[in-house]
Amino acid sequence: IIFQSGYTTQDLGGNHELMHRLVIETIPHAHILMMPQTIFFKKEENKLRTSKCYNQAKNMLFLARDMISYEQAIDMFPNITVRAYPDIVTSLIGTFNFNNKREGICFCMRNDGEKFYTTEEINKIYNELKKDVPVTFTDTTIKENYLTIRNNLKQFIENEIEKFSTYEVTITDRYHGTIFSLAAGTPVIILKTNDHKVITGADWFRGIYDKYVYVAHNLNEIRSIYKAIKHEQLDHKLIPYFQKN
Repeated sequence: IIFQSGYTTQDLGGNHELMHRLVIETIPHAHILMMPQTIFFKKEENKLRTSKCYNQAKNMLFLARDMISYEQAIDMFPNITVRAYPDIVTSLIGTFNFNNKREGICFCMRNDGEKFYTTEEINKIYNELKKDVPVTFTDTTIKENYLTIRNNLKQFIENEIEKFSTYEVTITDRYHGTIFSLAAGTPVIILKTNDHKVITGADWFRGIYDKYVYVAHNLNEIRSIYKAIKHEQLDHKLIPYFQKN
């Protein structure tokens, strides 16, 4: 059994975590691959419930996609095999070669309970930057019928990545906003969210894509980071480190 990657070992909503438990409780001896997960529980009783259930699945390999999730997984799941493994989409970084003209900044922002900064705060920095450089506002959610996407999955993913290759810089609080930008060879400024997912996900890139990945500890740092990126004279060609390693 293969469970898809994502932010699905949590108690923040959605049915993924419930589905995982129902499957494991029904066939605990199955061979299971849990693709890279972010772990976050607000309530201790929910965390203990998940821990008790998953530990039945002694043939499960659980992949944690950041080191905080990894440490939690080691603690929660002593009976199963746990490994730290980056989000699978990182394997696309360095595999594309775009020669599009790059102009301006892309704000790739979430609009859900995970966002740390208010809409007003984001709009303020957006309007400030817009005075000097073209700025676009987007998200990683594709607003298309899911059947259309599913029937043309590779095309939709590659089209999304290519969009990021038309910008000089991406500013994002989305994990896949970060990864898609790097797949497009575009440097990215990462903003924090209400949890550890996006910031700790950036740790995978340290020492590999240092000139392309920046974490802004507050919104006031964005302008100076953007100027520093412009000064770098980047060639926008990244090595396929995660595909190879």
